[in-house]
Amino acid sequence: MVYRKYYSYNDMPKPVIPPPPVATEEVVETVLPKVQRTPSLHFEKDDIILMAVLLTLIMNGCEDKLLLIALGALLLFDL
Repeated sequence: MVYRKYYSYNDMPKPVIPPPPVATEEVVETVLPKVQRTPSLHFEKDDIILMAVLLTLIMNGCEDKLLLIALGALLLFDL
């Protein structure tokens, strides 16, 4: 096998680039369905855990008001 010392850019293999996907309204709607936000009392598991921690801290007389405010903000604003 013969090894070449110098390579030219013309001798380099060409990268295979897939064609860009065609974005039609039908494809966009199936991939990204429209999200409608409605106010509801649907809580996820992390919200319930956060409420339990917040309630426990309040019931035990937590004096760290900044911690309570931060946990309340996390609960309200889903950060």
